Amino acid sequence: FNPYRLGEDKRRIATYASNYGYFDVEVSEPNVREKGEKVAIDWRVALGPQYRIGRLQLIGVPDEARDAVMDAIPFRKGSVPAVNEHRILRHILADTVRWYGYGHARVYSRAWVDRKKKSVAWYYFVDPGPKTTIASIAVEGNARVTSDAIIERSGLIVGGAYGPRERDRAQLALM
Repeated sequence: FNPYRLGEDKRRIATYASNYGYFDVEVSEPNVREKGEKVAIDWRVALGPQYRIGRLQLIGVPDEARDAVMDAIPFRKGSVPAVNEHRILRHILADTVRWYGYGHARVYSRAWVDRKKKSVAWYYFVDPGPKTTIASIAVEGNARVTSDAIIERSGLIVGGAYGPRERDRAQLALM
C-alpha cells in the first residue's frame, strides 16, 4: 500500500470511465481501512450521463475510397463512444485507403467533447499521400525460371499502380 498512489488511482478510475463515454465522472476521495497488514480501499464513483457520438466526420479521404472507409467504421452518430477502440481504428482505415493505391496513407483521429450537449464530435483526418506506382521491378535468386517469365507471371508492370491488392494478386500468381 502506498498512500501517494491514491491520487493516481483516482485519475485512472476517471480515465477508464471516460473511455466509455462517461466524461462527467466524479470519483470521491477513497475510504481507506487498515486491518493489520491488509488495506481495504473503497471508492465511490458517480458516472454521470453517458455521452454519445454527436458527429462523425471524415476529412481528406479520396472519393473512390470513401464508401469503403465509412463501412470500416463500426460506429455512427448516436453511438456510445469507445475511445481507445475508435483511436486504434485509424490503422484499419489507413489500410483501407491503401487498397485504393495510396501506399503511404495515414489516418489521424481527434475527438472533441461538448459537455453542454453531452456529445463527442469524432474526426478522422485522412492523408492519402500520392498514388503509388511501380518504378522498377527486380528479380533475385531465381535459378530455373527467367526473370522476364517471373515478372510476366506476377502481372506487375513498371508504371502500373501498386498497393496491397496488386501485392496480394502478384504473390498468388507466383505461387
